[in-house]
Parts: sequence; structure tokens; C-alpha cells
Amino acid sequence: AEDFADQKVQVADVGVAQSRRSLDIWIARHNPNHAVVAGKRSLMEEIGLRATPTTVVLDCNLNVQYKTVGLWSRDTKAAVYNAVELTLATQECDVPDDNGDIEPFALEQHNADGPETIFASEDHPDTIFVFEVFQTLCGACNVNAPNVNDLAARYADAAVKVLDIGYLQNPRELAQWISRHDPNHPVLAGTLPFLERLNVRATPTTLIFDQNLKLAYTHVGVWDDPTRTAIEEVIDGLLAPEEEEPVEDEPVEDEPVEEE
Repeated sequence: AEDFADQKVQVADVGVAQSRRSLDIWIARHNPNHAVVAGKRSLMEEIGLRATPTTVVLDCNLNVQYKTVGLWSRDTKAAVYNAVELTLATQECDVPDDNGDIEPFALEQHNADGPETIFASEDHPDTIFVFEVFQTLCGACNVNAPNVNDLAARYADAAVKVLDIGYLQNPRELAQWISRHDPNHPVLAGTLPFLERLNVRATPTTLIFDQNLKLAYTHVGVWDDPTRTAIEEVIDGLLAPEEEEPVEDEPVEDEPVEEE
């Protein structure tokens, strides 16, 4: 995960038929720097899982490019790395017909101060929205949480709303996230139709939408320094008013004065 952290590669530990307690024990024991997710049996059957550990490399369209069973030898590690690098170089991702823009949205907020628990974009006109799509058991999401808090603090007085969007997280998982990171910005429960509209395929995913809810920026993974700089540049550019080109006055020719 560390070797491919700066590339569009999402490494995930997938627990097969593991309880939440079992996943928590795994995380406490190994402190993964990547996502840890509960694998559904349907997914396991789809990729042909027969034993553990099984390592699978999927392309951006979720097609299997490489699979191996057992501990990694030196040759196995080289084969996995080669498969990832070859997939990065040759894959062609299916791109949605749309451009990623979204409609006005309203989602349940789980850390609201008052009785109102619905966050609606229409209540925040002319606002830039920064989405951080996360999962509570995603190691990279937890690593990136302080970066998101810092961004929210940086733009607290601007027309910018930073939002944590839980990827199919239940209220208990969202409460754990809030308790763990104490976000200084809203934490919302992402619904399946809304998440499908975002076309998120991995967590954490960061998306920036302009004042018209048009997609302006996307990033997958933990933010490094260049990513933080890029995010701030996008937001600052959207906040800056467009400069109008000066209109040059056309020269006025003096009309000849007739002599009497």
C-alpha cells in the first residue's frame, strides 16, 4: 500500500465472513495503512476465492488481472507488483456518460448541534462543497481525517462546506467515526443512489464541486503535500471572482466644424 500510495491504487484487506469484532482485532493487531472491509460471500464467489490468504489484482472496471493463493515469496511479490504496474499502464476505465455533476442533495447529518438533522445543499447557495467519502474501517480514511479537519478549519470563514460522507455506514459506524476524529464539519450518511451518482469506487475519495454543483476535482487516497496544495488551489480558484476584461473605449473622431 505504501509503495503505491501516490498512484491510483486502492489496497484493501477483505475479511471473509468476519464479524466486526474480528475486523477490529485485525486492525488493532496490524494497524493497516489501507482499507479494511468486510467481504460479502457474493464477491468472494465472483472472484473464485477458495482459500486464504488470496491476493487479487482488479482493474478499474473490477476485472481480475492477477490472482495468487498463499504467502508471498520474493517471486510472488514481484509478480504482484508487475501486475499492478501493468494494469495501471494498460487499463481503460469505463467512464460514465455524464461528467460527474450532481443535483441538489439532502442527507442526514449525524453530528448536528441542534434538532435539525438534514443537511440540504439548497440551504447553502453559492457554496463550494468538498466531499470526503469514507468508511470507518478504512485505514487510509482514518489517516486522512486530520487533513480534512485542517482543510475545514482553513476555509471556516469562506463559502466552502467540507463534508464527510459515510459510504453505506450505519449510525453506529458513523458515531464511531465522530467519536474517533471529532470532525469540525458535518458528517453525513451517504445513501446508495447518492453514492452511485458520485461514482465512488474506493475510499477515501475527495471530490470538489463548484457553486453550481459541477465537479471540479477528484482524488483517491490519502493527501500528500502536493495533493493538499492542489486542493487548496482548486478551492481558491473557485472562490476568486472572475476578472472582467477591461472594455476599451472606441476613439471618438472630432466632427469638422463648418465655418460660417
